[in-house]
Amino acid sequence: MRSTPKYLHAFLTLCLIPGTILFAETHVIVDDGQPRAVVVVADNPSPTARYAASEFIHHVELATGVALPVVAESDVPHEPPGRIVIGLTESSHALGIDPADLGPDTFVLRRVDDSIFVFGNEDRTKDPLDERNAASGTLFGVYELLERTLGVRWLWPGELGTFVPPTDSLAIGELDETVNPALRFRRFRWNRVEEALGWRGASREPGWIERDHDLRYPEELERIAFSPEGLRRHGRDLVVFLRRHRLGYSEPKPQVGHYFGGWGERYGDEHPDWFMLSQDGERGPPPGAGDFQIRHVAMCVSNPELHRYIVEEAWDGGDILRLGEADTARYCHCENCLSWDGPQPGDAAGRIISDRYARFWKTIRELAVERNPDVLVTTFLYVNYFPHPLTDIRLNENVYGEFTPWSRFMVWYPTTEEQREWQRQQWLGWAKTGITMAYRPNHTKTGYVLPHVNTWQGGEFIRFAYDHGMIGIDYDDLSGQWAVKGPEHYMYLRLLVDPAQSIESIRREYFSGFGPAAKHVERYFDYWEDHNHRLQEDGLWHDIRFNPRYAPRQYPPDVFPPAEAMLEDAMAAAREDPSPEFARRVAFLQTGLEHGKLSVRFIRKLVDEHPDARNALQELVHFRREHESLHISSYVNAARGELRYFGDEIDALFQDADGESR
Repeated sequence: MRSTPKYLHAFLTLCLIPGTILFAETHVIVDDGQPRAVVVVADNPSPTARYAASEFIHHVELATGVALPVVAESDVPHEPPGRIVIGLTESSHALGIDPADLGPDTFVLRRVDDSIFVFGNEDRTKDPLDERNAASGTLFGVYELLERTLGVRWLWPGELGTFVPPTDSLAIGELDETVNPALRFRRFRWNRVEEALGWRGASREPGWIERDHDLRYPEELERIAFSPEGLRRHGRDLVVFLRRHRLGYSEPKPQVGHYFGGWGERYGDEHPDWFMLSQDGERGPPPGAGDFQIRHVAMCVSNPELHRYIVEEAWDGGDILRLGEADTARYCHCENCLSWDGPQPGDAAGRIISDRYARFWKTIRELAVERNPDVLVTTFLYVNYFPHPLTDIRLNENVYGEFTPWSRFMVWYPTTEEQREWQRQQWLGWAKTGITMAYRPNHTKTGYVLPHVNTWQGGEFIRFAYDHGMIGIDYDDLSGQWAVKGPEHYMYLRLLVDPAQSIESIRREYFSGFGPAAKHVERYFDYWEDHNHRLQEDGLWHDIRFNPRYAPRQYPPDVFPPAEAMLEDAMAAAREDPSPEFARRVAFLQTGLEHGKLSVRFIRKLVDEHPDARNALQELVHFRREHESLHISSYVNAARGELRYFGDEIDALFQDADGESR
């Protein structure tokens, strides 16, 4: 599926009219602070239509100060004459468009005389905020209308992150579009927060988000991250925010995963020949292997007996046949598997085994179609088989691969042009085989709670991949460091809904939320982007999301004062505007930078075993709790990294002299 050209009429036929008609005859919604239209919903609206109407009314009121009345279709008054008809109604049905003919998450925007129609297919059993609800066209149409007509921008979760330019008047011009999602699925994982909230796997019928779920929030995490109430508030605001950016599954994402993880434990003793042959001539995990290596032993993918077992026994004959390798860079060295590899390039840093895996997937599918002609084979394009095949092997669209840079092929932005070009060539090489491809990156895990920000390179690759067949994106994961990585987070979210949008236009959108301070804020984030380029060029960049101990070296005390001065300039400019919102947003950035400084200070004292480490931890935790309602940071993600590498040391700092926890 490809998108209907989304902005074909965007700025020609639908426009914000601040008191003056700019183009053709327009439909006036608000005129000089007075309502000139009502919002119309069905007599028994679906939860999606009801929520979409409330979102439209809320944002129009933020812009104009006018709360548009909402009425049932059978109670529409004669005055005012204007109608914003949201959701499926008798009048929308009269337009002759059958909702059943609309695709998942597709929406219609149409003006007929004095009525504006916004509708898509709807499912009454699902919560409008559930990303798995693919009948969200009505809601997505409202968000599209708000962006176009009012210039609404959702910069980060919460009220402060909602930027709505003020206006006294609002009118809509000619409008007739049917808009399909550009990507079949648009996912940004935030599993750690969901897990802490107890939301993973929770039923999500209407009203789901308003209920208090039982937290699954370990004590050691809670004491350095959010309070329980702060966590709930953070989660609820995040759900609303991500839905406004239209994240979700318009079509189900094919299941992939590391399917063979755990096979060594289940089948290793009985069928050792199914598993990799090490260079030392032993099958399976190496002698003395730990639990991880036993669970993540690679397969002997050229073994015909393994092929038959997968197709005849392990697979249920359904439409999905998962062949994702165990999560390992190790591989089989048997003669048959090595013979399946392509001729190795002389400059390869390690063996490239993509051809053997491509042949494995092809062989399995050819056997599987005898049971199910429609079967889709799914896999990661990962570690040693991330580079494209070295031969001209042909697959087809019934093999689905998720392009996953990792291991020695990982891309941590910023990076060199040579590395970016190499990554583009790998995408093109896999696309040449004929497979269906999605993008499954990990690079957004970087940066800990610090301004390791990239607003160009990662976004340009998304645009490239979209131009070359990408059907969806599944990011792992959303670090949620809104006050230090805001432009980067915003860039990715905007590209998920419109992968063709230019990076420059997205940057302008984000910085416009700071009003007269926009140029200063842009200079501030460019300062950090330049700093991170230098880290990469000097070989000082390590993934401090996984291990915060590198943070003091990469962000020493002397890098902060220039950035703080830039934010002071931004604050001075913001205060020139009579509206306080721009100064509050600059203060949001200042708070995020202070949180980063306190975190680095604590990590430095912890690593140095400084006697003041306990005070540094107390100061950091106090700061987090004091500002937890602002969404400057996903403290859950930050704290998990801290506990992963310093759990024992942090626990010791919470102990009294008598060894009692406090």
